[in-house]
Amino acid sequence: MLADLQVFSAVVASGGVSAAAARAGVSKSSVSTRVSRLESTVGVRLLNRSRTGATPTHAGERLLELTMRVQGDLEEAIAVIRSNEQDHAGEVRLACPAGIADALIVPLLASFLDKHPAISIDVRATDEIIDPRQSGIDLAFRFGWLHGAESRLVARRIGTYQGMICAAPKYLASRAPILKPADLLDAAWIGYSEFGGTTLRLKLRDRLGRFHSLPLTSRVRTSSALQVKNWALAGLGATRLPEFLIRDELVAGALIQVLPSYTFAEPSLYALYARDRYRPTRLRALVSHLTAR
Repeated sequence: MLADLQVFSAVVASGGVSAAAARAGVSKSSVSTRVSRLESTVGVRLLNRSRTGATPTHAGERLLELTMRVQGDLEEAIAVIRSNEQDHAGEVRLACPAGIADALIVPLLASFLDKHPAISIDVRATDEIIDPRQSGIDLAFRFGWLHGAESRLVARRIGTYQGMICAAPKYLASRAPILKPADLLDAAWIGYSEFGGTTLRLKLRDRLGRFHSLPLTSRVRTSSALQVKNWALAGLGATRLPEFLIRDELVAGALIQVLPSYTFAEPSLYALYARDRYRPTRLRALVSHLTAR
């Protein structure tokens, strides 16, 4: 049956039985017989045939999608069975937000490369949203919360990190003290473009477990965590940032945590890859390395 599925996939990819037969170097009747046998097995028509070629029916499209997944799983299973040091070779192409790449991902890559000298890595540090299905990227990272656009990708959570609201002493000295969540309503807020529009809703939880939902209007916003950090250091307003990205600034007093007794949903770092893409051993090894650390 697997061979029949492969022939069916070839017919769809070629646009017809004749084209698929010519490409494979076999007779047209042989290809047609295999497709007919597959249709008999599943009990539904899979192809709409015409003089100009063949196109998949709705059931055929669904079967083709499932076939691609099965082929991908089979390839990965074979890679696992024969995995050895030779499989840990080749290039892995990564896309990661610039601030996260500098502060977190790139420092962790050195120990991975030491362990796997035959692997090379190409890092694209960008704040653009990269789709690994279309960009030639093997692994893309998202920091924060996933949205509907990632539903067709495989997402592995690498880690969860403490976030905090912070601001520069210069900005805090220029306004009334921020002692309770409602005080943020008239604050200049530095926002993330990927977390919503100009107005976003910040949900805080106090020590008694009560939630406070605040509609905040961004004075400035950007898709770059480094730009958010730099704007906060310049005193443009308050914002939320992951603790690991501002650890040194907190120690030096260049940034001050605001409302330390309140918490919000902690952002996570995700590694995303195409659901139907063959995942070589080197990619699985890298994801495991990052998750462990």
